[in-house]
Amino acid sequence: SPVLNPPDLAGKVQVRAVIDAMIARSDNTATDMMLRHVGADRVRGFIRSIGLETARISTSTRIFLGYLLGAPDYRHITWDQLQKLLEADAPLVHPAINDVETMVCSPHDFVSFYERARQGKFFRHAATLARFRATLMLADAIPLVAPLATSFFMKGGSLDTKPEHADAHARLGRAL
Repeated sequence: SPVLNPPDLAGKVQVRAVIDAMIARSDNTATDMMLRHVGADRVRGFIRSIGLETARISTSTRIFLGYLLGAPDYRHITWDQLQKLLEADAPLVHPAINDVETMVCSPHDFVSFYERARQGKFFRHAATLARFRATLMLADAIPLVAPLATSFFMKGGSLDTKPEHADAHARLGRAL
């Protein structure tokens, strides 16, 4: 977690700061905070309601990683326990794509979501859509890959552990 990094994180954080960290910096702690705030089951319900048949999420990234790394009580793994597993650089015990704890989505569903979301299909208020679009353009990598004079967004994620590597990115650009 490059922004909201336990154990040094304490107190209250504004939802907007959490969303920005989650989207722009792929901050796993921010993702967990939002999943807890909104409710993973509510997010799963939204995913089903918009027809993303292949998209599945774990209750939290901590639980997901705990399961992959073979923690005996992965559903209640602490930050310290997870850190020890990650520092040990141990290989995954379970594959990233599985039927227990996973975060997965087909490229078709990934693109389908972002195409519709950027057009405002899931937003009631213009201000919320504008904030969503602005947040997508915050990623540090955008200036490295986007041509000048373009409107550009990208979202990606990766899992890089022994023996697996998973990588997913969506990029949309438009000349101004």
